[in-house]
Formats: sequence, structure tokens, C-alpha cells
Amino acid sequence: MIPAVPVEDKEIRLPNSCYFSDGKTKVDFVIVLPNFEENVELHRPLQQINLFITKMKEKGLVVEREVGKFYTTLVFLKIHGPHAVLTRYATIYNIGLTCQNPYYKYKETILFNFLTSELTKPDPESNIYKRAQKSLSGDRPTEITTSERSKIIYEILKRITISFDESEVTMKNLLDTDIFVQAYPIHDGDYAWTTEGHLTDRQLLFKFWPSWKYVFKEQPVHLIEKYYGPKIAFYFALASLYTKMLLVPTAIGTITVIVGFALTFGRDHYIENEVCKSSIVLCSDQKLKSACHLMKLAYVIDNPATIVYVILSSFWGVIFWNLWQRRQSMLRLRWNLMGVKADRSMRKDFQQNANVRRSSITGELEYFIPPHKKILTAVFTYLIILIMLLIFFFVVFLVIEYRFVLRKGLDYDEMNLANELELFTSSLLTAILIMILDSCAPYILKMYAQIIKFLTLLRMPRTQLQYNRMYLQMMFIITFSNNFSSLFYLAYVKGFFHKYPGNYSEFFFVRRLQLDLCKPAGCLVDLGMQLITIMIVKTLVKNGFNLIKHWMSPWYQSERPKDTAGNFGQWEKDFMMNEIDDAVINDLYTELVLQYSLITFFNASLPIIGLIALIHNVLKIKLDAYRFLKFYRRPVLEQIPDIQGWNNVLQAVTVFGCISNTFVVAFRSNFIHRTIYENKHNGSLHGYINSTLSKFATSDLHYDEQLREHANETYCYYRGSRYPPEDENQYQPTSLYWQHLAIRALYFIILEKMTLLLSLVLSYLIPEIPRKVKVKLEHDEKMLRAAREAQMEKDKKT
Repeated sequence: MIPAVPVEDKEIRLPNSCYFSDGKTKVDFVIVLPNFEENVELHRPLQQINLFITKMKEKGLVVEREVGKFYTTLVFLKIHGPHAVLTRYATIYNIGLTCQNPYYKYKETILFNFLTSELTKPDPESNIYKRAQKSLSGDRPTEITTSERSKIIYEILKRITISFDESEVTMKNLLDTDIFVQAYPIHDGDYAWTTEGHLTDRQLLFKFWPSWKYVFKEQPVHLIEKYYGPKIAFYFALASLYTKMLLVPTAIGTITVIVGFALTFGRDHYIENEVCKSSIVLCSDQKLKSACHLMKLAYVIDNPATIVYVILSSFWGVIFWNLWQRRQSMLRLRWNLMGVKADRSMRKDFQQNANVRRSSITGELEYFIPPHKKILTAVFTYLIILIMLLIFFFVVFLVIEYRFVLRKGLDYDEMNLANELELFTSSLLTAILIMILDSCAPYILKMYAQIIKFLTLLRMPRTQLQYNRMYLQMMFIITFSNNFSSLFYLAYVKGFFHKYPGNYSEFFFVRRLQLDLCKPAGCLVDLGMQLITIMIVKTLVKNGFNLIKHWMSPWYQSERPKDTAGNFGQWEKDFMMNEIDDAVINDLYTELVLQYSLITFFNASLPIIGLIALIHNVLKIKLDAYRFLKFYRRPVLEQIPDIQGWNNVLQAVTVFGCISNTFVVAFRSNFIHRTIYENKHNGSLHGYINSTLSKFATSDLHYDEQLREHANETYCYYRGSRYPPEDENQYQPTSLYWQHLAIRALYFIILEKMTLLLSLVLSYLIPEIPRKVKVKLEHDEKMLRAAREAQMEKDKKT
């Protein structure tokens, strides 16, 4: 159990483009500088560069300068870390090496062979295995991996400090002042497949990971972790598990829709008789039969099978969350991250702006922020966020106004698909407005990011961990609100302000909300249409835009070194590639969590949402793999123990999603109302539609609310359970109204409590680390402690 010592002579041979001019010394890291004129001996930037290079050499690093062959105005500093230097600093900086991980041989079980590929279950007899045995065998490496080499060198470089003009200068200062143009590790050669020689990890990944031939294969997360590090690998592990879990709501949702179609069109249905042939005039100035198609569509997604789908989907979210916690813990063990701790060191910005006092506990000086300043900055921060949220809800109000304008120009009785046209165009308009604010206007996103960054700095978090969490929390609130404002309105607001025609507020905004009614089919179909529009339109536009942007980028066109003869080093090929920074990773997580939120919050309104999400995720994983391997530089390995703040976001979405989904079924679906009616009428639904309508005298309408298309009608009808105009309790709720409300509330409370109770039970039944593994860990810890004690006793004797 004593950690192994890395072996130097076991390192694999990479392509020639990854070595110094001697062809033997490997390039582990590159710093790019401007090509200063040689006769400028006392140039201030050149002095700082020379001082920094001297410091690097003092640390034991090997440095070679080379003027770019393609980028002739740049100089590339190629940096190599000798084996002894890397092992020493890995110990000093407490960097866990793969060759020292006792649990590296932990094997995953893939139930079906058709899900495996050469990367997840290689054939020892294949030619690919023989050319990449170190990568595919599953044996623990005996050497420091290429990503770990660059990580160690980066840790050395970022701690180097030079004194210049009575100030301390670091690599970050040199990058910020453009004295250093860029600093990055290089790829392990080109991604193109070769027919002979050793295969690099990049070649293996590009051959199998983004290939459409392996679209339904297991993700090679362990090879991704080895090449890119756990920060990126954790995302693809989460995306892989989530995509596999989507098979459950996909199957159940598809069955639900099939049942809905069979019930709607398979026999003499009550909708055909009571809606499509009805002569009833609604108070929205259209005949009930104009909603015939929407009524049938609503029944397809809101049929007796829907309640089973919703209950199972509510449990699905909780099960997914618990399975992810276990998966994450096992990957942490597999990737040697058990000892990795989050960075809790004090930020310099906090130290510079905080007050100083002497601690009453330790007696030492400590930095602190006065309570009143914390409160003021928190209030100001959330006030700004509230203003930004109001912008998104203003977009919702614009769509409401669009619907009013459209209603004036459409003849719902004469035009066959007028309701469908209004529904689709308003949903499409909303999706377009969301994309304008979220995707198609980068300068707006940049402004949001700058505002969020300013607000985060304003609250002065003590540590980088606190800063990252605050930034992530506020950015997700903004993004979530932009994408969900219209859905929240349809699910929780639309129609609830309306009591009966003629009873409207004098305030314009409230009056508009009261007049914006659900269609005769109910608001569930509105919500479903908005959901599918956002998912399909937004996804197609965003992914298409990203792919075109990369293909049309300057890197891909004129500024890319075309190395047909192998004349350019890998450092030049990687120079114009995009950088995988925190913004790229957060964008990936944001899109995945937003999609998960759509499913957990509103899957009751669209049972096939799982199928749409499944298809999207399968394609997106392949596109992301393609982008990363071809268009992005290799990032510096960053060892993180989990997905950090996104765990909290996922947990919150799971809990509130279960509550939201239950609310939608209870108060937006017709299932409960329909079931009560069936029980009272011996299983028959004939007359059900009429039972959901209440009568209203058109003479009680105000002048500006009078019916135009049906001006001669004495009575009109609206959705609700209220007394008719001739009753002494005119327009007041009936006893049936209160009965239905009580049953809906009871259903909501029971299902919501059952889901949360299941969450607690699953947390106990599915522990983060399996019992056998936990016993193994405890045994190994005991053996390691005994070995250390024996070594101490031996040292005492000698």
C-alpha cells in the first residue's frame, strides 16, 4: 500500500512534433511571447522575460526558444520537466499521481456487449490494442502521464515570482500585460489516425469518441479523464449517466402518448361529440368547436396513463440524483481524488478590501467584513438581480400583448387552425426572444457576465471556492429565469387571476393577466407547446451556430498552419485553438442542467420530452467530443473532487422539480376533474365538457368587452364552476368548485410528500460508496497505518 515511485524509462514515445529540436526532450508546456527585435537589449518586457526564464531554470526546468515557422512574429518557449524535478514538485504540491493510486484497477461492469467499444472493452488480440496497450490495458501506469506533467509544470510556473522595479511580478501579471501572449500545454500530436506506430490518446479518442458509428456506445470517461483531467471528465460522466437514465421517461412517455392517441382516435370519443359538433359560444368570442383539434391534442398528453407517467417521473428525478452521487464517489476513488480538497485560501481582493482585527479566539490578526457592509452589498446585489429578472418577465408581457393583437386579426370560427396558429407563433416568438437574450446576442451575455462578476466581487467572498459558488449561483439564476420565465407564467400564473368575465381589475397590468386566458383545452397544451418549441428550436439554432462558428473561425481558415510535411511543432498547431476555460465548462453544465430542469419541472405537460432530450443528448455528446478534440487546446489538468457547485444546483432542481411537476398535474391537468366525473357517472365521460363550463350573461359584460363576432348571443360560456346569472349566488363558486380544489390540493400534498420521503429512503438504500468498497477502503487504511507504524519502529531501531 506504500505509494509507487514513477518510472522514467516507461514513458511512451509521442509524435516528433512534441519534442525539442534534439528529437528526444519532450515539450510539456509552452509559453508564447512576441518576437522582440534582437538589438533591443534593454527592452523592459525583454528584461522581465529573461528574469522569468532564469527563475525557471533555477527550478530545474529545461527551456528552449524557437521562433515560429508559421507565426514568425512570435517566439515559443518550449518547457520540459526532468523526471526528478517533476516527482519532487508533485510531492511538494501534493499532486496525486495516477501511478500512485492503489484503486486504479477498479473495473466497471458494462451489462451488454453491444454498448462497449474498443476504448471501454478492448480486444487484447486486436491491432489497435497492441498499438495502444498502455492506454487500453486498464493497468495502472508506471510513469507520470502527459497531463500530470503539464499540471506539475504549471504549478511551478504560477508560483515563480520575479522582482522588477520594486514590485513582484508573476506569470499571471505577464499574461495580463501581454508580455506573455499565451501559456498552455500541448496536445499529444495530431488527432488524425495513423496506420502504424504507437497510437496516442488523442488519436484513440478522435477515432471512437465522436464517431457516429459508436453513437450508442458507453462513454470512455476514464480515457477522457486521463487526457483532459477530471474537470471535463466529470461533465461527460454526468451527461452519460443522465442520457442513459432518460431511457426510462422516454419509454414511459412514449407509451403514454400512444395510449392517448388510441383513446382519442380509436373509438367514439366524447370530444368529437361534445366539442367538435358543439354550438356553444365561449366568452372569448369563439365557438367551442374551434378548439376541437386542441382538445384532442390535450387528451393525447393528458390521458389516464399520464398520472402513472408523472408519478414514475417524479421518482425518476430522485433516483437519478442518488445514482449520480454514487457514480461521482466511485469516480473520485477511481481517479485518485479522495484526498483532493477545495481551495480555501484567502483571495487577495478580499485581503486588500477587508478590515483587520485581533481574533478573540486565537489572538492573531484576522481579516473580516463588517456585518452592515455584508447586508448592504447582499441587498444591493439581489436588487440588481431582481431588476434583471423583471426584464425577462417583461418579455413574457410582450408575448401576452402579441396574443391580444393576433386575436383581433384571426377569425377563430372560420379559420380551421386559428387556435393552433396563435399557440405555435406565440411559442416560437418566446423561443426567439429567449435566444436573443441568451444565445444570439453575445454582447448581452457578456454584459450579464460582467454584471454578475461585479456583483460577486462586491460581496467580497473570502475564498476562491466561495467566489466560484456565488458567481455560479447568480449566473444560473439569471440564465434559469431567462429560459423559464415564460414556462413559469404558463404553469403558475396564466388563468389563475381570472374569476369570471366582467370581473376585471382597473390596473392595466393585472387586467391583462386576467384577460389572458387558457385555451378551452386548458393551459397544459400551451405549456407543452412552449416546452417543445424551446427545446427543439433553441437547440437546433444554438448547436448549429456553434458548429458553424468553429468551422468558419480564422483558426480553421487562413490562420491555421497546414502541416502536410510535418514541419510545424505541435505548439504552433495548438496556438490558434480555442481555450477550454471555466466559461466553456459552465456553459456545458448550464445547458445540461436547464434541460434536466425542463424535464423535472414540466414533464407532465409533454410526455415525449424524454425522447426529445434523449435524441438531443446523444447528438450533443458527439458534437462536444468533436469540438474538444479538433478545435480546442488541451487544458491544464485541474484536480477537483466533484462537480462542485453544480451538485447543489442539481439537488435543488430535483427537489423543486418534483414539487413543480406535482403542482402542474394537480392544478393544470384535467385528470382529477375527469376522474371525479367518471366516478359519479358510472365510468362515462359523456357530458364532461359541459360540466367544466359555466354560463354568463353577455349583458353583464362591459362595453369594451362585448362580443364582436357573436354580438347577438344572450349567453356565453367560460371554464369554471360558478353559479349561472339567474341564481341568487350569481357567479359565485359552487360547492363542486371547492370540492375539486380540496381534492387537487390533497393530491398535490400526498404525491409531493411521497416523493420527498422516497428521496430519504433512497439516500439510505443507495449510499454514495457501496458497502464492499467502503470495507475495502477501511481495510486498506488499516494496513497502511500498520505499515507506517512498522516503518517508524524500524527507523527508531536504526
